[in-house]
Amino acid sequence: MIKFNERFMQLCIERNLDCESFKKRFYESYGYFIETDSLCNEYIELLEFGIIKDLCNFFDVSFAYLLGISSNRGNKYEVNPYDEVIGICSVVFTSDKYSSDEKKELYLSICKMFNE
Repeated sequence: MIKFNERFMQLCIERNLDCESFKKRFYESYGYFIETDSLCNEYIELLEFGIIKDLCNFFDVSFAYLLGISSNRGNKYEVNPYDEVIGICSVVFTSDKYSSDEKKELYLSICKMFNE
């Protein structure tokens, strides 16, 4: 499975964007900056769903493709909240970066969200 930072860099390279030009164009499109350092780390930090949605829109790819859990590019219109939750969970639960307490907290939050 490709990591998020690798997918992000791949998408930037495809569009001939270095970090500074990405930040500028993203800001022009969405009105806020994203620290590219956090996008280029080996492990994705937990981002707000709105930021992930904007990244999918910016690159015109699906959420699963952006996270590296699918090789199907899809398109930004295929993003839905359930895919986002599953994608975030797959990143967190398979990562050694997050403690068992953080994983448990995320799991309980998801259960609460879906009333299960």
